[in-house]
Amino acid sequence: MRQTGRSHRRSPGRELFAPRQVYLRTGPVSQYVALSRSLQIAVAAGLAAIALWLGVASYAAIAKHLETVEQGRELARLESVAKTLRAAVEEAQGDQSANGNAAAEADLVTEVAELEDSRERALMLADAAAGEADALRREVALAYERVRELEVALLKSELDQAAPTSFAGGPADTAQWAGGPLDELSCPP
Repeated sequence: MRQTGRSHRRSPGRELFAPRQVYLRTGPVSQYVALSRSLQIAVAAGLAAIALWLGVASYAAIAKHLETVEQGRELARLESVAKTLRAAVEEAQGDQSANGNAAAEADLVTEVAELEDSRERALMLADAAAGEADALRREVALAYERVRELEVALLKSELDQAAPTSFAGGPADTAQWAGGPLDELSCPP
């Protein structure tokens, strides 16, 4: 009988997540742990979700940091302009006694006052952004801690789901294979 092309092909996902058995041998005792396709897919999906979440959290923290840096630059520029205008006002005041140019002085004083207001607003925005950046840093630290907790829980779950069986005829010693040294680790072809 002739087989179709579909029966000869294997999907990459089936080969990647094929059921596997991990054999453990300690002295004369051989044991194995079965890793089902669903367990492998669940672990891979969990790790992918954690990596995606960490990427998004890191991007948000970096974006907030860059925003704070940009606000700091704007604040420095405004302070520089304010210093320049103060120097111009002082120069104008010195020239006013000689020239009597009161209108120019009034304009410069108004500009200095407006720049002072802009500077204060920029300082408030920078303080708010710094507070938000600190909050994001704390959230990222908590996220990393939660990821570590999830990894430990995932490993415990894998160990709980993987029930060892003995090939030497005796009952499986879970304390020995779960925490003891491994002499040989192999997967069947």
